[in-house]
Amino acid sequence: MPPLKRHFSRNNIHPTRISSLNVISAQIDESQKLRKICSTCVNEGLCDITPAHIPVPIVAFERYIITEFLIAAFGIICGFVQYFNIYQSSWWLPNSYFGLNLHLIDWFVIQFSVIMTVRPLVFSIIKKYVMQILNKFENNPNLSPCIRLNLFQILGILVHRCFTSSQRSRDEIDFLRADFNARMKCLLFNSFANAYYCVYIPACYSQGFLYFEDNWVSYYIILVWFTCICVYLTRYFSFNYYDTCHRAALHLGKWTKINGKCTPCYAWIDSIFWYKGVVVKYNGIIYKAESLIASAEPGNKIHDFFYCCFVKPGLLICWWLGLEISVVCLQFVFLLLSTEWNHILASCTMLICTYYSLYKCIKIYVLCDTFYKLEDSVQTKMIVT
Repeated sequence: MPPLKRHFSRNNIHPTRISSLNVISAQIDESQKLRKICSTCVNEGLCDITPAHIPVPIVAFERYIITEFLIAAFGIICGFVQYFNIYQSSWWLPNSYFGLNLHLIDWFVIQFSVIMTVRPLVFSIIKKYVMQILNKFENNPNLSPCIRLNLFQILGILVHRCFTSSQRSRDEIDFLRADFNARMKCLLFNSFANAYYCVYIPACYSQGFLYFEDNWVSYYIILVWFTCICVYLTRYFSFNYYDTCHRAALHLGKWTKINGKCTPCYAWIDSIFWYKGVVVKYNGIIYKAESLIASAEPGNKIHDFFYCCFVKPGLLICWWLGLEISVVCLQFVFLLLSTEWNHILASCTMLICTYYSLYKCIKIYVLCDTFYKLEDSVQTKMIVT
């Protein structure tokens, strides 16, 4: 028996199926319309604006070695002063051995402290010669930009590159953020290590029958630690580092959330740069570009925090200046309250080192204020024209 023909009418289609098809087709049409609008913006050249970067002086790598040498010398001197605090004697008596009870000092502890203090200096010297070898691969076309960028983390040098893709710009921000966290960890660890090996170890491994001022030795350890933090601030966060992060922040840009409806509103695309004043919709929220260009992800708190910190680095440097001025004031108070010669020697040693770091921090602030005021005027002219 031949099979019967089955006839289906359009009325037999389920109504929910028809509504879902209509919704999908409407979404496709809306998506194509928004992509057409965004492609028109790109073709019109509205996103071809790039921030103007002011040329700045480059700090030579040898200065980092000088800073490491000063930190090592400061640690050794602080350790020497700590031995005065612990093994002091009446130096005006005939058998006082220059104010120290030398026969009670453990010389193996001194050797260990000196070796651990000089270790970062030796590492910096080795890194200098390694850098001379690896610098030959900087312009090697066979290496990808990602490998060259990682080669600069290894060397401790950051170089900003003006990428044409916004995704590459966001990748650079992620790299700089990880580098900032790594520098902060190195700052805290190295400053604590200097205070530990130079000042705490001599007091910890002293003989039990010795009598010395526990309170002053404890205060001295804390002051040395904060002094090392101030010195390492200028070591790991130089002017060139702030400039690199500042240039990356200009390419990152900033979005501001807008409450209410706003038309026309474009769909945010992650592969293009957006210009100032553009309104986009991302994850159901409307944002407006507040910078010259914007490549940041709208609503990303990490991108907003990075932009706020480094679009004007002088604000961040003011926090460092506040910390260093507080340390100087604290050391000066201890100097005024000191009555014994070893206390005065310890306070003066720390003040000299802190004055040096404070001078460098003020110099970085003046450079940032001078260069970026000129840069702001250039950016303003670009926006007006």
